Amino acid sequence: MATDWSRDGRFILAVRGEIVSRNRGEIWVLPTSRDGKPRIFIRAPGAAYGGQFSPNGHWVAYVSRESGREEVYVAPFDGNQVLNTEPLHEVEIARKWQVSAKGGAFPRWRRDGQELFYVGAGNEFMATKIQAQGNVFSVGEAKSLFRESLADAASPYDVSSDGQHFVVNSFGETQTLPLTLVENWKEFLKK
Repeated sequence: MATDWSRDGRFILAVRGEIVSRNRGEIWVLPTSRDGKPRIFIRAPGAAYGGQFSPNGHWVAYVSRESGREEVYVAPFDGNQVLNTEPLHEVEIARKWQVSAKGGAFPRWRRDGQELFYVGAGNEFMATKIQAQGNVFSVGEAKSLFRESLADAASPYDVSSDGQHFVVNSFGETQTLPLTLVENWKEFLKK
């Protein structure tokens, strides 16, 4: 399942594996030009998924279960290195940074790349200042923004370009999910 497309249109991030159970998965990168063959970008113990390119395309935020729970990490992204890696092989990542400290998922970058949002434990929306220049990357202290019950979706929220507004796919605290039973569904396919 594709999770992001680089702003320059050259690469697509996708997850492969048991993404529903989040127990096993890898992040792959697919070049949109040249041979178009995928390479493994992140392979982590447990699972890795939810990759998101930074606005400048030099970093990828993702979720990994390597610590035993979901946490948000950032790894450098070098398009030339990806293209020089044999198709179907793993891209060598020298370093990564853990962004969340007490659990995290669904990373999203602010448009200028100076802030990273994610959903922490208990559906608490978090923001972390990011400083990235060249190969130097640093993570600021996480700040709690608000709490919201998320709908079970691959992309349950998005952030405005200035990082000031959120659109959240959620269910109210007391709302229950409806159960719809469709009988004789094969007849609908014939129409």
